[in-house]
Formats: sequence, C-alpha cells, structure tokens
Amino acid sequence: FQAEDGIRDYKVTGVQTCALPILQASPNCSCNARARQMDEWGPDLCEQNLPTIVGWLEEQAKARNLPFVRFAGEQAVKLAIRRARKKAAR
Repeated sequence: FQAEDGIRDYKVTGVQTCALPILQASPNCSCNARARQMDEWGPDLCEQNLPTIVGWLEEQAKARNLPFVRFAGEQAVKLAIRRARKKAAR
C-alpha cells in the first residue's frame, strides 16, 4: 500500500504513500485511485494536500484495524515528498 512517483520512491507507493509499506494493495483498493491522484498532483500539490493524504492513511489503517498515529503518518508522507523531489532533481 503505497504512493507513486511524484510521491513514491522505490519502497513506497500512491504516498505509502499511502504510508503503510507493509500492506499490499488489492486490485479494488481505493489506494490505487489515490496513488494515481497523488501522481497527478506531484510533490508540490501533495504537500498542499497533506491533511487529505494523512486522512486517507488513517482511513485505511482503521479499515484494517491497525493503530494510527497522525504525527507518524504526516512524517511518512513528508519523507515520501522529499524523496520524490530528490529523485526528480537527478
């Protein structure tokens, strides 16, 4: 369960982005559409939409009965954004 380039790096996808790297997205998972959305946004708009993305992570964690810490989710998304920017600058 991850973000995509624009916000994903090789270990993180749609922002692990959707920030839960230990999970795999199923074909019908809403995270696939969200990953595409984040790819379209790119790092700048993802940064502007940080509360929305973190909300998506929280929603998915709750759906899987997993604990969620908002600060950790925010930091994971910010890290993915920084990595996407570094990758784009190469």
